Amino acid sequence: MSPSTITLLFLLFAVIMFVLEKIPLGVTSMIVCIGLVVTGGVLDVKTAFAGFIDSNVILFVAMFIVGGVRYSKLVWRIKSEELLRNSPRQKEC
Repeated sequence: MSPSTITLLFLLFAVIMFVLEKIPLGVTSMIVCIGLVVTGGVLDVKTAFAGFIDSNVILFVAMFIVGGVRYSKLVWRIKSEELLRNSPRQKEC
């Protein structure tokens, strides 16, 4: 098979998996990257994974992590303990 055919097949696979979400989106993108490296050498490893090292991608990942932590139960737990420590009732005792 020609490299263009292999690439189009992986593109079709990625679009279908992104729409159906049968497997997580990150796993789908890794399958496509690894598949393009393994099958016929369409891409070399450095080129296939170059997009994951881009500073904009790292910035977005960091923003998602901070946003996720902000709404997690851990933040509520820390905040409730802080409120309990600073409550006027405890200071009276």
